[in-house]
Amino acid sequence: MSAPSGGADGLASAGAPAAAAAGAAALTAADLQAAYTLGQQHESELTQELLLKQGWPKEKIVAAFNRLTEARAAVIRRKGAGLCCLLRPSNVIGKLKTLDAFDYKVYCAIEQAGTTGVWTADLRKSTGLQTHIIQRSVKQLCDFLKLIKPVKSIHVKNRKMYILAHLEPAKEIAGGSFYSNGEFNEHLVEHLRAQTRTFLQNAGTASFQALAAYTRSSGELSGATFSDEDLEKVLNSLEFEQQICRVPTLGQPTFVWSKFPALYDPSSLPCSTCPVKSSCYSREENKISPANCEYLSYWLGLDFEVRVKRKQRD
Repeated sequence: MSAPSGGADGLASAGAPAAAAAGAAALTAADLQAAYTLGQQHESELTQELLLKQGWPKEKIVAAFNRLTEARAAVIRRKGAGLCCLLRPSNVIGKLKTLDAFDYKVYCAIEQAGTTGVWTADLRKSTGLQTHIIQRSVKQLCDFLKLIKPVKSIHVKNRKMYILAHLEPAKEIAGGSFYSNGEFNEHLVEHLRAQTRTFLQNAGTASFQALAAYTRSSGELSGATFSDEDLEKVLNSLEFEQQICRVPTLGQPTFVWSKFPALYDPSSLPCSTCPVKSSCYSREENKISPANCEYLSYWLGLDFEVRVKRKQRD
């Protein structure tokens, strides 16, 4: 959605100032509050269609949009072929009314940037204000009124990005749950890897859901806010290092602890003591082959069903 020119008057037909004035006169404080409440119930978006369904004439909608923007309670954006009012939180509106024109212009530019944020050089370009005015406004908005907050970019470490205080920065800027204040949280990742290895070493096999539940509730990771996507990255790294294996099953895959370290101990290879090894060939027609040998699969840690059956037998 991009900002329109001409404010909410774009909703009314051209050459109808008298009708617009009549709409403004018909708009009461109760109407304005009802419109604001209606927008809050629709993800803080008050559209022309919503008010038309309430029986509002277009002239009254124009008046409501203009009053809300004048009161700094909303900002008008284009949405599809029409316009909508993006409503601001009620606890922010009072603070916005205290801002001078420069501070408010800077606030609106930061608001426009959304969760990706904006830094002071881009603020200067978008607002046309001088650097010292930008710096003063940012200090006022951030340090005193707490309307905005700085966010460190993982791409440019010495650059502060600014977003609205009630928003969370986009993942491409803040880096997600594996980053803290712009820095990669290596301790969290390594601990998550260790917990995953420990669980699979003890259990032998586990579903993704079981691993996620365990890592989120275990020890130091209890209450950690990492996503399923983050855990998937950890599992991918362990799989790449051949510490675990991913076994396709119905639904989500099962993860198996790999016994590849045993490869460095040739004496443990089941082939060395196999009584039928002389008949073992890698041919499709051969019944005795490495491809269907449960002992070799078990030794490699590739056949989780064999592991489970052996545990049950033991």
